[in-house]
Amino acid sequence: MVALRRDAVALALFHGTPAPGTLFEISIGVTPKEADAIRARLGAEATVLESTPEWLRFQDPFGFRWAVQPHDAVFRSSGEIAGRWIL
Repeated sequence: MVALRRDAVALALFHGTPAPGTLFEISIGVTPKEADAIRARLGAEATVLESTPEWLRFQDPFGFRWAVQPHDAVFRSSGEIAGRWIL
C-alpha cells in the first residue's frame, strides 16, 4: 500500500487488479452513534468483513468495501504501523 496524505485527508493506494473504474475501499470517520446507526441499517445483502464496537468494515451490494472508524482516528498505513517506511 502507498498512502498519500495532506492535512486530514489520506488516499491509500493498494496493489491489485480491480475492474476499471472501481474503488477498492472507502473509509469514513463517524461518531459512535453514527457507526451504530450504519451497523443497524446494513441489510442482508451487505457482507460484514470486520466488526468491533469501534470499527466496521463491510462490502455493500454493489461490491464496494467500506471502513467505518472513529471520526477522530488518525490514519496510519500498514507500513507506518509496522515501522517499514521508505525514506
